[in-house]
Amino acid sequence: NTTEITDADIEAYFEKNKEELEKSKITKESGNVFAVRHILITPEGGKTSDKGTTYTDAEWEACRDKAQKLMDEWAGGTATEETFANYAKEYSTDPGSGSKGGLYEDLDKDTNFVEPFKNWYLAEGRQVGDYGLVKTEYGYHIMYMSGIEAKWISHCRDAILKETVDTFIENAKKEFPIESDLDKIALGEVKLASSK
Repeated sequence: NTTEITDADIEAYFEKNKEELEKSKITKESGNVFAVRHILITPEGGKTSDKGTTYTDAEWEACRDKAQKLMDEWAGGTATEETFANYAKEYSTDPGSGSKGGLYEDLDKDTNFVEPFKNWYLAEGRQVGDYGLVKTEYGYHIMYMSGIEAKWISHCRDAILKETVDTFIENAKKEFPIESDLDKIALGEVKLASSK
């Protein structure tokens, strides 16, 4: 059983919960939320000190060349979001998103990300499907704009989905009650023999 949340559902939820949403600073003027995929290419080499790792101009240039080559290879192929996600899983050095296909969701103007990364997704005129290179202190990021949506729409859709799931679970509990007799539960301890 799939539930499709329509624009009318979202609008109705917003109107019904307008006062509560405004307390959370969710209005129709709240701006957008963004979904961004990226592939982080970190410079190789560098000198590490107590202030962190520093890279030479040549190491930064090699990093940029590697990122540019990877982006050109992707763009010259099928250039879909799915193939970008696969590239991120294979090549990204970002531990926070690499395994998720480079995806960061629910980003907005207040997200605590490094400025060049944030400035890229907040750029005027940015569209879904846009891609490019961004340099940060961490390396070069191959960026891909995965989604842009009004914050109030995203928030209302998530809330409707949560209500739908909660209702489903409550109904399932009523229809298929699970009884347990806590007095019959026994705690035990198992000691494994040593193989010495």
